[in-house]
Amino acid sequence: SAGIGRTGTYIAIDALHKEMQQENKINIAEYVKKMREKRMNMVQTDEQYKTIFLTLYEMSEAPVTVQKPTEYIEKLETAKLDTPANVTTLRFDFQKLMSVRPRQGNEYYKMVSEGEGLSTTIRPRYDNVIIRTSSDPNRKSNIDGIFIHSFTNQNALIVTHCPPADDVVDFLGLITDYDSEVVVFMEPLNSIESTEFKPRMVHLAAPTHDLTSKNTQTVSQILGLVSFAQNRMGEGPIIVVSKDGAALCGVFCALYNLIQQLTMDEEIDVFSVVRLLQTRRPGLCSTMEEYEMINHAMMTFIQSRTDEITYYNQ
Repeated sequence: SAGIGRTGTYIAIDALHKEMQQENKINIAEYVKKMREKRMNMVQTDEQYKTIFLTLYEMSEAPVTVQKPTEYIEKLETAKLDTPANVTTLRFDFQKLMSVRPRQGNEYYKMVSEGEGLSTTIRPRYDNVIIRTSSDPNRKSNIDGIFIHSFTNQNALIVTHCPPADDVVDFLGLITDYDSEVVVFMEPLNSIESTEFKPRMVHLAAPTHDLTSKNTQTVSQILGLVSFAQNRMGEGPIIVVSKDGAALCGVFCALYNLIQQLTMDEEIDVFSVVRLLQTRRPGLCSTMEEYEMINHAMMTFIQSRTDEITYYNQ
């Protein structure tokens, strides 16, 4: 690096964030001007200048809240004691997520195609969407999906909706196009009419029961799906499927990333992980039930891991 463009961008973000915390106000243009007085061309491009604004806005509206496992468990235990139920810590975090997630209005989002195979209820971000259009010109179906980054890799997952039975060939095409070896369904296979196929060299996983907060097996089944995917990763992305391309897919992706974060850094940030998912598809993790499900599953995972360490140390 020449030490002016990206370096200047980083310095500006770091200094202005500290100033914002201390003074509760900042002047980005003035700070960049002062940097350039000491070294020419600090912050070289429009994109770098825009990055300063967007990053500081994100740090203000959705600050990082990384926690050690013990701190996280204590927070959840405290949340159980909060009364009334509608003012718990988790509910406050979820309401904050809903207030800062990208809007799904027409000025931000648009359907990429009018094909019959596209979901009409969950609208993809145009710039994030991938489309697998049928190779048969007589068919008007499409499979839409979005790439999701994992904690360690870009485009590690594809979130998509389950196609109608007549469009299974297009779904198989999506698997082939991206060399996917793992497909995870978020509903039981017997409830999805288009899953009566057995693609070769592809590992399929699905819950045995509907994943709801009322089902006592939900947490263990979701953690089982995540473990299944992690243990069978191939070169291609993991495909995560639900009926509408959003429900419960966010729960899976969030837990997949949080477990990676915990394993690598021994700390987690549920809020930021969900926030990043919603920048890709705002319909992910869009209910309080799903947000609680994520936290309950992470609490269970951390406690089970702690129990294993205790057992081995005895």
